[in-house]
Amino acid sequence: SYVKGGGCLTEPGMHKGGIIGNLLWVCHMVYLHYRYTMDARVLVEVVYPLLHGAAAYHMHLLSKGRDGKLHLPPTASPEYKSNGPDTNYDLALLRWGLQTLLEVSEAQGSGLRPAPRVEAWRGAPPQPAPH
Repeated sequence: SYVKGGGCLTEPGMHKGGIIGNLLWVCHMVYLHYRYTMDARVLVEVVYPLLHGAAAYHMHLLSKGRDGKLHLPPTASPEYKSNGPDTNYDLALLRWGLQTLLEVSEAQGSGLRPAPRVEAWRGAPPQPAPH
């Protein structure tokens, strides 16, 4: 199905730009709520699954550039009036999200099993372009 309005897809699998970092931003806000309450149930039942999905979505958009780094396609960002590749907003949130996923999965031990892709990040995390 098509995403209408300010979405990122014009048809399934076709990226056209748009603000893709907002879900990771929401994850950050929910994570801050967890840090305020320190309610482990919020971390395990809300933060981790939501953050895992948001990071996986971002990861499928990355492509390896000639510099060997992973790059995001042009996206909209609050700091720009037009679309651009590797926006600070998206890259900073992606870095935070990946690091937080690894930290949360380690802190929770066997209680949270990261997807194989997340587990692979532990030894050699993806190298997004600098922001």
